[in-house]
Amino acid sequence: MKRHYQEADIFLFTSLRDSSGAVLAEALASGLPIITLNHQGAGAIVPAEAGVKVEVKNPDETVRALAEGMRRLITHPELCKAMSNAARAHAQSMSWVRHAETMSEWYEQILTSPEVREEYAYAAV
Repeated sequence: MKRHYQEADIFLFTSLRDSSGAVLAEALASGLPIITLNHQGAGAIVPAEAGVKVEVKNPDETVRALAEGMRRLITHPELCKAMSNAARAHAQSMSWVRHAETMSEWYEQILTSPEVREEYAYAAV
């Protein structure tokens, strides 16, 4: 698969059934701008700066929007390059280490918030 990612310029992900598609993370890490349906997990995984997200409407509109996304990236190489850079950067933020750091930061914020301390003080009484 790595060779296929290296040979590609754009990654098209059109699944209606995959909830997130691990291939999206691989494509992002390979620096591929992604064209995907803004549906289920794919819409959440791919940031706007790294791809084109197409709303799922009726088949004709959806296919037209996918084609327009491809046309836009093919005819604007500077946009494609910017999305490629953003894809790599976003993929780095998706590591398990980064997720653990983010969760620790959130827990720290929650546990040190005045509202939570007040709630714990009240519960201890």
